[in-house]
Amino acid sequence: MNGLPILVGIGIRAIVETVCNEKRCSSRNLERKIQQLVDTGVITRVDGKILHSLRFMGNEAAHKAKTHTQNELSVAFDVAEHLLDSVYLLPKRAKHLPDRARTSRRLSEGEDV
Repeated sequence: MNGLPILVGIGIRAIVETVCNEKRCSSRNLERKIQQLVDTGVITRVDGKILHSLRFMGNEAAHKAKTHTQNELSVAFDVAEHLLDSVYLLPKRAKHLPDRARTSRRLSEGEDV
């Protein structure tokens, strides 16, 4: 595979960094940028811990030329996909859900929803 797992590890870390930058995380390093995503509510605390695993994988790939297993890379892809879904896709899709406040008000007024 001639270094492809190394490039994949670096690329997945780059996805995390790009999301942080796009969400205007102003810290200088990725560890703090991920924490900013958590602090601002863009991602959950649990998601933040998981993203640190991707950060470590990417650092090992970039700085130590470490190749990760196919299984590790597959899980990392799943995590990156979850990040993109939760940060970009789900908020847009959720706009199509009923407004809870409006629905609750209608129910309390006896209106059929």
